[in-house]
Amino acid sequence: MDKDKKEKLRKVLLEEYQLNLSDFAVKGAECDVNVEVKRALEESWQQGIVIGAMCIAPTVIARVLGKKGIKITVGNDKKVASGVEKMGAEHQNCGVSEVCVDSENKIVTTPCYMLATSLKEIAEGTRNLVDEMLELIDY
Repeated sequence: MDKDKKEKLRKVLLEEYQLNLSDFAVKGAECDVNVEVKRALEESWQQGIVIGAMCIAPTVIARVLGKKGIKITVGNDKKVASGVEKMGAEHQNCGVSEVCVDSENKIVTTPCYMLATSLKEIAEGTRNLVDEMLELIDY
């Protein structure tokens, strides 16, 4: 598959993904979140369960938990970061395989697909996210 086709497919998949969890892609900071996703995030946060999210999914966490002073990343996209901050969350710029760890709220996020140019970068970001989540789990 050539580069242009891959990019088109990535954008279509990203838009479909976004619209299933929330409509951030359409409404930005005024987005609505799927009711079940919202409930799951709220209950997980209240119970101290570690929450992890990659790519654009941290915007959903920002919409649901932003007013609680959480910190997340979606990479370094200024427009998306601005939307995150309008929802009350703090945004931390991160590189493709870096993670943002909000230890206090037990939330770990990474940009992954937002910045990745290869599967290797996605795998590194995912591995780093999982490693950090495991560090926050109370065994």
